[in-house]
Amino acid sequence: MGKMPTSHYEAERSLFSFWRSCHSYAVAICVPVVALLLRHWLAPRLGISTPYILFFPAIAVSAFYGGLRSGLLATILSAAVAWHFLLMPSGSAQTSITVSSTPLFSLLIFFLGGVLISALNESLHRAHRRVMQHMQQLQKSYYNFAFLVDSVQDYAIFMLDVNGYVETWNQGAQYINGYTADEIVGQHFSRFYPLEDVESGKPEMELTVATKEGRFKEEGWRVRKDGSRFWASTVITAMRDEEGKLRGFAKVTRDITERRETQETLRRTEQQLQAVLDNTSVSVYIKDCEGRYVFVNRGFEQAYGRSRSEILGRTDGELSTPE
Repeated sequence: MGKMPTSHYEAERSLFSFWRSCHSYAVAICVPVVALLLRHWLAPRLGISTPYILFFPAIAVSAFYGGLRSGLLATILSAAVAWHFLLMPSGSAQTSITVSSTPLFSLLIFFLGGVLISALNESLHRAHRRVMQHMQQLQKSYYNFAFLVDSVQDYAIFMLDVNGYVETWNQGAQYINGYTADEIVGQHFSRFYPLEDVESGKPEMELTVATKEGRFKEEGWRVRKDGSRFWASTVITAMRDEEGKLRGFAKVTRDITERRETQETLRRTEQQLQAVLDNTSVSVYIKDCEGRYVFVNRGFEQAYGRSRSEILGRTDGELSTPE
């Protein structure tokens, strides 16, 4: 998936911020007017003692939607509207409400209350933004890690629940074991083991060791979907939460059949070479750079009068008597 150019992304982000700011200011302008109309409509029921009762919710809505600036704008407009239409004495008792002998003081208290509401909502906005940024970072890290794990093909990396049932499956696991995620997720991981290992309880033993010691590591035969066997290096790691409760296991498997075959070939070659050299009467030996014997044949053992185990790893000085 291609990425959007940074300049285009920043332009769209700036445009969205501008639109959001305009929209929040529009809300801050409209809600005091709506509060005033409702106040006049409900005046017979609310009486004259609560001129600001509907303006506080208006300020709270503006501050919640647009933040501190929107809340302050709504506070100023609400104070102006309340002063002009509700508090300032006029010639008609039907169009104004006389609250007390000190309307300016009550207006000041209302203004301070609006500022406090706006400040509290701004704090909530900032906390919400921090939480969202943290969640976005965690989500990005999770997707990056999941993409990394899924892209690895040399290793089968997957998760097991506490009972050994497969929960996740990466591309490497599909490549090595032959199962797709739909085929294997929810199945017990013992199906990767030869029948003799399953009957002996080896899979359960591995989980038990990993649970007690935190980790289990071994090399052994595993079985693919098609029934073929491969020599695998496996590591099972117990996963625990902050309280130490077991949440499952992480299992990493690598196909090392080729390496094992190479090692077996070298071992057989060494055995053949050893057999050839042991059947010659000539003394043959190999020393390292420090003068220590790393290989001797049977003729050398007979000439020295010592066994191979006594010679290997020693120098001539260590094998010779002081005389």
